[in-house]
This record gives sequence, C-alpha cells and structure tokens, in this order.
Amino acid sequence: MNQMFGGLDRVLARVGKRIVRTDEHGESITVEASSTIRAAPCPVCHRWSNRLHGSYVRHLQERPILEQRLVLAVQMNRFKCPSADCPRRTFAESIGSLAGRHQRRTRSQARALHALGHALGGEPAARLATALGLRTSADTVLRELRRSSRRKRRPPPRVVGIDDWAIARGHN
Repeated sequence: MNQMFGGLDRVLARVGKRIVRTDEHGESITVEASSTIRAAPCPVCHRWSNRLHGSYVRHLQERPILEQRLVLAVQMNRFKCPSADCPRRTFAESIGSLAGRHQRRTRSQARALHALGHALGGEPAARLATALGLRTSADTVLRELRRSSRRKRRPPPRVVGIDDWAIARGHN
C-alpha cells in the first residue's frame, strides 16, 4: 500500500495526516487518513490549543490513479480556543497546502481544472476533464478560473484609450 501511495503519504504527512487504510469500490479508491495533530493555532487570536472539541471527516476529490477515481477521506480535528476574549470558540485544524477552506477537491485537482479551463474554456474543458477521469461541469471549471484570478489581482489601468473614430461615427 505505501509503495502505491508513497507520494500521497508524503503530501498528507505535510498537513499532519497519515494513511490508515484504503478501500476500492469498483471505479473508485477511497484513502482514509487520520490526524496526527494534537494542537493547532486559533485562526483569529493565534494562540495554540490542545483542547480537542471533536472531529469530522472531510472528503476531497483528487486526480485519478490508473483510471480510478481517488477520494481522500481526511479526519479533521476541531479545537477549543483557549482565549476567553477570542470571538472564535472552536476552530478546525488547517490543511491549507492540501485543500482550501470549504473546498471539495485538492489543490492539485484545482490546478488541473484551472489549466484545462484556461486552455479550452468552460464546456470543452469539462468534456476533456471527464474523459481524463476528473468529474466536473463547465460551471465548476469557470468557477475555478474566477477563483484563481481573484488571487492574482492586477492593478487598475492608469491610461484608458478612447477610439475617436468610433465616437465620430456615432458609436458608444
């Protein structure tokens, strides 16, 4: 098992997870990962807490392996904030390098969808992604393009050119 998922094991170890077991169900493989994190910083007040509040499982879609869909079932720990004046009472550990907040796909799959969407556009990218084993829709591809463009904001233009010829012909 570790030889097949060696690279995945290293990626999960970076965010404090380890592979517990794998299940194969027809066309999909589910990799279950448990948390090795025993303390985490509060995202608001940045104080560390080791007071466990509970846990839940987060399911993330990853790029396919050998034409089989790969789903990561990642255990996430919730902690109680130790600061009494912090507005955040509980928080979950961060796995930012693996997946963004509230995301249902890993960053590597998001990058693949972004590259397909950037090269082909919405509908053709979704068709090619489906042929490659990435289950998605055209709307999801376009949403991924918009999400990544928000991260890379460009400064507003300083000079705007006006087409004098069009104005002379009565065009707006």
